[in-house]
Amino acid sequence: MGNFTFNGGKKDYISLLSSERRPAFAPISRRLVTKPGLPGAHLVGTDTSPRVLPEPILIDKEKSGYSNIEKLKEDLAAWLIKTDPVNLIFDDEPDRIYYALVEGTLEFEESYNYLIGTISFICPDPYKYGAEDTVLLDAAPIMNMGTAEIPLIINATFKTVATEYKITHSNGKYVRVIWDFKVGDILEIDLKKRKVTINGVVHMTAYDWRSSPFMLLPGANTLTVDPAGVATTQITFRPRWL
Repeated sequence: MGNFTFNGGKKDYISLLSSERRPAFAPISRRLVTKPGLPGAHLVGTDTSPRVLPEPILIDKEKSGYSNIEKLKEDLAAWLIKTDPVNLIFDDEPDRIYYALVEGTLEFEESYNYLIGTISFICPDPYKYGAEDTVLLDAAPIMNMGTAEIPLIINATFKTVATEYKITHSNGKYVRVIWDFKVGDILEIDLKKRKVTINGVVHMTAYDWRSSPFMLLPGANTLTVDPAGVATTQITFRPRWL
């Protein structure tokens, strides 16, 4: 039986009874439109709901050190009840991070030495994440090992003067920044926050709003910089799985 870490903490007196109730992916619903006289339906969109993780647990009362069960419950409440999602890592998935809150309540079936109950976690962000990765952009494709599209952060350190920086995905989407760059200037483009900083200062007026921001697709992604050779570019991202 494994355990889990929640908000960086773990209770040694808890064991997970099973991970079989953990869903394979977040709930997905399709928006369909039907037309009289036409067979089937037309897909107009897809919605992804929060991921719910019902986790059956066993508590070793003796190991907890609490002779009073009500004090044990208080200890659990202080640990589990948060106002914002925090990291949740299961022992059987040590390389994946969920961001979760506890939903509902926690009730127990009690025996002489043990308590059995179910903690219901809910993840408003339905994805689970891997470790952050930073890679140097060169001729090789950028690999997204996850199963979902992901936003990225672009860091460019200029080796020569330039009046613009443009990075283009092989699907044709691109991001362009117009600025009188000097040698040593550092440009950061956060495509999740749609934020551009130059030498640590926000410069949204430098952003070309005709750009069509892209995300890394699952698998191999080819990115090119124009003008070529003007800067050393690093790409930072976190793979995620639905």
